[in-house]
Amino acid sequence: MFRWLALIALPLNLYSYVYLYTRMGDVFRSTDGKNFELVSNTGYMDGVSLLFENDTLGYYLTRNGVILETNNRGEAWQRANALSLNDAVELIKGDTAFYLLTESGDFYRGNDVNSLTLVSNIGNGRFVSLTRDIQYLYALTESGEIYRSQNGDLWQLSGEAGSMGMVAIDALIDTLFAINYFGDLFKSVDHGHTWTMVSTISQMGTIDMMVTEDLLILATLETGEIIKKSGENWEWIGTASQSGVQGISTSGTTTFVDDRNKDSSKIRFRILRNIVGDLLEVVSEKGKITIYSADGSIVKQMVKDRGYMAIDVSNLKRGIYFVRGFGKVYGVMVK
Repeated sequence: MFRWLALIALPLNLYSYVYLYTRMGDVFRSTDGKNFELVSNTGYMDGVSLLFENDTLGYYLTRNGVILETNNRGEAWQRANALSLNDAVELIKGDTAFYLLTESGDFYRGNDVNSLTLVSNIGNGRFVSLTRDIQYLYALTESGEIYRSQNGDLWQLSGEAGSMGMVAIDALIDTLFAINYFGDLFKSVDHGHTWTMVSTISQMGTIDMMVTEDLLILATLETGEIIKKSGENWEWIGTASQSGVQGISTSGTTTFVDDRNKDSSKIRFRILRNIVGDLLEVVSEKGKITIYSADGSIVKQMVKDRGYMAIDVSNLKRGIYFVRGFGKVYGVMVK
């Protein structure tokens, strides 16, 4: 049985659109995070969450529980569900279910957005954000408490990130990030038990944050400014020139940098995308590559030549897998 002691390597940036949405229902879209265009108005105010399943299909959640659906990259919206809420906070999707959190800690779960059902109440606190990694669900309060659960039925206090003014939490593989209104970014590598402040934007008005697949962190201010962190420092990259921004989202599986055009002799092993359908794209030296299921069982193994290769994974069930080669391990999700 393979034990996950190797370095978890982080693949490339996987989104093709960046979205901003405002409390007035306006949805802005960009292909580069720099230049935004207004693509629609949902017709509903007080949006609190924008979620895209893929490049075209997305959902917009309002504070009072209305869920809208788009099939054309946010250009048109139709009502998909309406829960009787007045304090919805966030809508996310797992491997097989959708999850919704309210400010008062009510947690909803469903196989789709039309079947969301109340399954638990997390506890005391004003909840502001919800995320998941490869193992747990996490709920964040405004004062920094982190609650953790495997499926949403039972929750326990895991740790505390930062202090007052927390606004968002996100995860990449098994690393958590949380940010507050003042732009202070915190990180945890032990499922939310302990947190370290890793950087700060040093600017008030941070309203949302998300982590992309190559550890590029995108944050947005209430003024619509987009700031990114890909190393030690933050840098401004663009703006929607719109006040009242409520959040940020991304969609798609298009890389900004296509490694198939690079000199593969300089790359030992790299996954081009970690959210895949039928094909897993790899650039590597000649050698053995092994794919493991989440429980460590070998599901596929091959020896490939140096360069680019698309590996057929159409026979694998949906879920999380790990791909090992040349001392690195990538986490991938098969849709």
